[in-house]
Amino acid sequence: MIEEALLRAEPVDGVVRLSAAGPLSADVIAKPLRGHPGATERAVYETVLSELGVDSPRFFGVVEGEDGTVWLILEELDGERFDPERPDHRAAAGRWLGRLHAAAAASDAARQLPERGSQHHREVLRAARGAVERGLENDRLPVRGRAALLVLLDRLSQVEGRWPKLEKWLATVPSTLVHGDLAAKNARVRSTAEGPVFAAFDWESAGWGPPAADLAAVDANSYREAAGGWSALRDADVPRLAACGRMFRNVALVAWSRHHLEGESVASAVDFKLRHYESWLADDLANLP
Repeated sequence: MIEEALLRAEPVDGVVRLSAAGPLSADVIAKPLRGHPGATERAVYETVLSELGVDSPRFFGVVEGEDGTVWLILEELDGERFDPERPDHRAAAGRWLGRLHAAAAASDAARQLPERGSQHHREVLRAARGAVERGLENDRLPVRGRAALLVLLDRLSQVEGRWPKLEKWLATVPSTLVHGDLAAKNARVRSTAEGPVFAAFDWESAGWGPPAADLAAVDANSYREAAGGWSALRDADVPRLAACGRMFRNVALVAWSRHHLEGESVASAVDFKLRHYESWLADDLANLP
């Protein structure tokens, strides 16, 4: 019984891996569902992915532990960790995303997911600005770090200045299911006779909106070919969406650095992370539509 195995297992990175605990002795992942992100991920597996016909972990249901924790039970994916620097991985990701976005565009279930359009990304931008402003108030921040954060804050102001035009353009782009966090840790690529096959998991950030955020690290040509049936998306939109997606991703990286900026590791966070984010945002701004 999975419930009994959960009582004995020790979580690693927030999940429990159970060997031969699923149907036909499949290895499974048990992930605790918490708050709104957990509810979103459960909805994706229960009501959305099953109707789309794309590769994804098999969903074995949910179980409730003795302590009241609700666990999502999924197949453990095999294959290599997604590497966005590898052309074959980027192409596989592009094909998968193209099929996903085209199929999900007509999904009533996907439309019920949280909004992931310009309003959501603007809230993330505000969170990023707030994180940098709190970092500037941190007494542990050295002078060189303060100078770097001021440059980053100015870069975020430039992003905000472009927002009205960006928002107007995004309103012309069709919406679909968005994964929202296609980082290397959240996907696998397995080898098959037909070539590499991509699949993603960790749908906590998923929602409904223009698919910009998902296109930041995939091959645009592979995506266009796979999404060919999605007539509402114009070919010219894809590279523009990818540029927006990279910017959204980098703004989110700044927002996710809040705990480092507020804590004792602020100096190293600025030196080894935030300086890079500022440089990436400068490139993003140069490539926006």
